Amino acid sequence: MFNSGGLRPRFFGHSPVKTLSIGKMNNRAKRVWGIAGICIALAGLVWSVFGQTATHRFVNFDDATYVYRNPVVIRGIAVPGIKW
Repeated sequence: MFNSGGLRPRFFGHSPVKTLSIGKMNNRAKRVWGIAGICIALAGLVWSVFGQTATHRFVNFDDATYVYRNPVVIRGIAVPGIKW
C-alpha cells in the first residue's frame, strides 16, 4: 500500500496522481468525440429506418384472439397461464 521510501501512498504499483500530456489529452478527446459520433450516427440510422412507422396506423389483426378475448390472459397471472 505504501512505498518503502516514505509517505506517498501507492495503489497497485502506481502513484495516485497521474499527469497527462497535452498530446494524450487530445487523443482522449478525439476518442470520446469519435465514440459520441458513432452513437449519434447509429441513432440517426435507426430513426431513418424505423421513424417512418410513426405515421402508420395501428393494425390489430390478432389482438382479440391472443390478448383481450383470450380466457387464459383474462384470468391473470396464475399457474395455468404460466404453463400455457
